[in-house]
Amino acid sequence: MAKWLRKMYLDNHLVIIEAKDTFTRMAMKKMTTEPTNLALRAIYPDPMSPKPEWEGQFGLSMQQHEERFAEKLGAVAEVRKTIFDLFSGDSATMDTEAVEGTAFGLYNASRNTRIIVVVLAWL
Repeated sequence: MAKWLRKMYLDNHLVIIEAKDTFTRMAMKKMTTEPTNLALRAIYPDPMSPKPEWEGQFGLSMQQHEERFAEKLGAVAEVRKTIFDLFSGDSATMDTEAVEGTAFGLYNASRNTRIIVVVLAWL
């Protein structure tokens, strides 16, 4: 049991060190509007537009599919705008050097861990 507990402690300690390194690199990576919008589109993609063959699927007419698509498209756009606005300074917690305009700030605004994967590709 003691060996297992020690191994778990050491494994977790390594994860914490790696997370600290990742977040530090993200805090040093400045993000401009274009890569920020690209990251948000990668994490929150537009929904699939309705296809003619969807007519009647799920008991919905083509017009109902198009209405649902428009609602989803608007919702995704609103999520991206909200995160971008937070990232751009619409939050009192976003005005520190490590957060303002950085990849870490984008993660902090989105609270979506998938953003880390996207941003790490640029680091």
